[in-house]
Amino acid sequence: MTGTSPAAEPGGGPAAEPGGGPAAEPGGGPAAEPGGGPADEDGVTAHLIVDCPLDDSLVVDGHDGHHLQRVRRVRAFEHVTVADGAGGWRRYAVRSATRGVLHLDAVGVSTIEPPGMPLCVAPALTKDAKLETVVAQLTELGVTEVAPLVAERSVVRLDEAALVRLGDRGRAAARASSMQSRRARVPVVHAPGSLASISTRADLLVAIRGGLDPWALGPPGISGFTVATGPEGGFSDAERAQLAAAGARELGLGRFVLRAQHAPLVAAAALLTRQSV
Repeated sequence: MTGTSPAAEPGGGPAAEPGGGPAAEPGGGPAAEPGGGPADEDGVTAHLIVDCPLDDSLVVDGHDGHHLQRVRRVRAFEHVTVADGAGGWRRYAVRSATRGVLHLDAVGVSTIEPPGMPLCVAPALTKDAKLETVVAQLTELGVTEVAPLVAERSVVRLDEAALVRLGDRGRAAARASSMQSRRARVPVVHAPGSLASISTRADLLVAIRGGLDPWALGPPGISGFTVATGPEGGFSDAERAQLAAAGARELGLGRFVLRAQHAPLVAAAALLTRQSV
């Protein structure tokens, strides 16, 4: 995947962008401007996360090119949005799409997606739910960070190398889900760690039946809430004591007992709704 400047027209300056957008500034594309996000754009066929600058022209190949052209059936003259994963994004017109390679021309200027409410969810690993599935669903909801936990009752027992690989798969899931949900900012996903990995965070919460109503919580600090959710059977007494000693408050998720794979989603939805009102 590469980015290039537009070719010059015969007799002079840069070619006009599709849709009448501004010409590129010297030394690269126009500076990013504040605005909405890719999810707010109408008439867009697909959304893509790239690891290169959002230049005036892009070439999309490899897995992403194959998926867009062969699977999603993206065609010439359709529009897509492309983001850098850190909030910058831009709309592009498809100049051509053949044999798993797309050539894109920018429409307008780069834009910055407004940052969402900071929220870290720390779900304990479980046997029944793949971490990638939980990460994908949390990404769709809008969380900004996922810090998986290895709890005492987590049936999964992995060595250090396997935990690193699991973190890599979680990051891949976050990227794919960001494209599906049309986010310009990919959430940070850590390799699974112990409770100690989150115990020093401010505004720490632990999800538990009978805890505080989300609306009873005061406003969090600048880094937002971090909420831990337990495995099947919940956190052990020792782990709950460890969380309490770290200053964690108990967050209630309703009257009934939730499956471990559902608790992270309910906690995230409750806190994001609360913070957005």
